[in-house]
Amino acid sequence: MKWYRITLLLMVMLISGCAVYPTIYVDGQTALDNVMYSENADTGIKTKAVFIRTHGLTEGDEELVVREYLEPVGITEIPKNTKSLFYNLQVINTSKRAFYNVVKVITTRWEQATLVERVHIYRGRLSYKEFMFSLPMDTKGGEAEFYVRFEDENGKLLFSTLRSRYWYNSVPDDSTNN
Repeated sequence: MKWYRITLLLMVMLISGCAVYPTIYVDGQTALDNVMYSENADTGIKTKAVFIRTHGLTEGDEELVVREYLEPVGITEIPKNTKSLFYNLQVINTSKRAFYNVVKVITTRWEQATLVERVHIYRGRLSYKEFMFSLPMDTKGGEAEFYVRFEDENGKLLFSTLRSRYWYNSVPDDSTNN
C-alpha cells in the first residue's frame, strides 16, 4: 500500500508541474522554430534554411520593421503589408572535399502563366557559405515556389532543399499592426 501512495504521488507531481523543456542544439547553436535542416551523407554537406518576411509595426508615430520566421513547409499566405521576403540558406561542407554548384529555382504562377527562373549562384567547395535570397512578391494573387539545387561539376543533381511555397496578395494585412 505504501508503494501505491508513493507511485501515485510521483505521478501527480509529474503531470501537474515541473515540466522539463530541453534545449536542442544543432552544430553548437540553439535550434530555432521554422528552420529546415538537411544533410547529404554522400557529400557531407549540411544545410540550414530559414524563410523570413519583414513587416512594419507602428509605435506611436514611428514604424518598426520586424522579422517573422515563416513555416517553410506547405503553402504560406503572405499578408499584403509584407515589406520583404527572404530565404536564408547556410551551407556547411563538413568534408571540405565535396565540390558543389548552387542553383536557385523560383517558379511563379499567376492566372494562366508560369515562369521558371533558374540562376547559378555559386561554384566551389568552401566549408561554410551563406546565401540570402530575396524572393518575389509581385505575383498579384499568384503562387511562388522556391528551392535550391545542389549539383556536381557536371550539373547532375546531388540533392535539393525542401520547396517553400507561398501566396502573395491573397490575404489582408496583419491584425498585429498597431
